[in-house]
Amino acid sequence: MRERCWRDLVMASFAGLVLVGCGVHEFRSETTLHSDGSVERAIYQPQSETPEPAQSRELWQQTTWAGEIREDHWIGSIRDLPIRAEPEKNADGAAKTPVYFAAWGRFDSVAKLPEHFAREVDVGEKRSAKLTRRHERIDYGFVVEHRWSERLNDIVRLDDMRRARRELFDLLTEFGLEVLTQRLKESHDLSRLKTWLHDDGFPWFEDLVDLFYEWAAERGTHRDNLPQHERDAQRRLVELCARRGLKLPEPGENFFDDSRVENAVKKFAADKLPELIRRRDGEPLDKSKTLEILIWLDLADRPEDRDAEKESPLDVLSNRIKEERYGGDRAFGERTWKVARRICGEFGAFNIPEYFHHSMTMPGLIVETSGELVAANKTAWEFEAGQAFPWGYEMSCRSLDVDEKRLKEVLKSNPLETLAARRDFVRELSADAELADAIRLSARDGTLKPLDAHAVSGELDASGRSRLQRIRKLLRLDSP
Repeated sequence: MRERCWRDLVMASFAGLVLVGCGVHEFRSETTLHSDGSVERAIYQPQSETPEPAQSRELWQQTTWAGEIREDHWIGSIRDLPIRAEPEKNADGAAKTPVYFAAWGRFDSVAKLPEHFAREVDVGEKRSAKLTRRHERIDYGFVVEHRWSERLNDIVRLDDMRRARRELFDLLTEFGLEVLTQRLKESHDLSRLKTWLHDDGFPWFEDLVDLFYEWAAERGTHRDNLPQHERDAQRRLVELCARRGLKLPEPGENFFDDSRVENAVKKFAADKLPELIRRRDGEPLDKSKTLEILIWLDLADRPEDRDAEKESPLDVLSNRIKEERYGGDRAFGERTWKVARRICGEFGAFNIPEYFHHSMTMPGLIVETSGELVAANKTAWEFEAGQAFPWGYEMSCRSLDVDEKRLKEVLKSNPLETLAARRDFVRELSADAELADAIRLSARDGTLKPLDAHAVSGELDASGRSRLQRIRKLLRLDSP
């Protein structure tokens, strides 16, 4: 990582740009939850992103290899992929890239699912970005409620992000100030620059990171109108920067690809440096020194007549200080990146684009989902990994399944066929533990006697009696 100034800290943070030409990673899973809690899952994802233990053939009913299949070319199920004992190869015998791993199988419970997406991230300590799952089964006698949640977690923590923000700013500015001091200490005064960085620079950086987090965290509530959410964040960015003297163009399409944004940052730096760095005689930094610093910060182009291979004095000083203080350019970059990852996380960083396509088939009828309902018992999610930054991306759904065997044994019919009837049934029982227990006993024993005993117990208040009447009506029972 080069020691670039505000252009990278501002523009990279908000652009959300991806590395050009790096390809795309696709992650697919198809899941079926059964009423007994067992789970079927099929996966398709890059082999390089699949933990080695999860690639074991012993874990799955079937495994296979595949090439990259983009979303617009995907047809059918993962299980329809042709079975290959080894990766596809080109005519020269080399494996096609990228190589994808696919597998499917049935597991006794959600806890038995292989950990097929888990990414270790080194930020000075090991943190894991992974998919975590939870299944809750609530038995209401004649209806079973299933709650499923699967979450793609990022690695950021709010309190640690704030510490890392300070550490990153101090690391970069202290390094930059040391380079400039050694270059200009005999002829220039940097006290104004130091004061500005303390009084204005860091508070500005705090505001930028806060805005970045707010924008990212609120995307989920603006899914129906993300372009407007983007423009609102850009507008706030323009206002925030204007308060510090940086005049950005008005928000618009491809805002961060607009050369006017980059030019505005360059102009701001070119105007600010002479103001903040003074010669010993009180005069502003001259144009040649200003240009030298701007080139070093990658905020200006080298003059055409200058040898592109020749290091500038600032570059020479940078390399020497990195070597003496940090162990070299690579070590400095790794240290900087580890701190930055505590701010931008695994999925807010600038990685290869990653797209997730998950489908979920539930027992019974789905009553609630955070995804798109594609059938009465099936829901789906499609999202880009960046949407998991900062607080994770949750895929949740809830379904209501009837135990037809119990219903027909006790009631000789199924009065809870509709989703509305099941929802009302669960709502009443979830608010009355004693009534729920009576229903469970009736369902378990195959008789209405426990429910009738509850009705004549003499311990019901007015709300309890009303609830019992509504349950009997849902079950199409006469009053006891």
